[in-house]
Amino acid sequence: MFVCDLSTALVYTDMSISNKVFFAACILKAVLSLHDFGLINRFIDFRSIYITTLGGAEIVDFRYCKRIDGVKSYTT
Repeated sequence: MFVCDLSTALVYTDMSISNKVFFAACILKAVLSLHDFGLINRFIDFRSIYITTLGGAEIVDFRYCKRIDGVKSYTT
């Protein structure tokens, strides 16, 4: 279950530096996991990242993902 997107959380809450670092680490881990599956996301912004009720960040918009196969990339 999602609470809000990251842009709303950054604008309307007084978020500490440690929370911002935690969300940045969550986003980096998600991007690295996508790369492990052979996907790249060409459009990640604050409105496509949602904060869950458990306090983690998740990427939710995969419209601009591309599959990587070494030489060429294919839109999925």
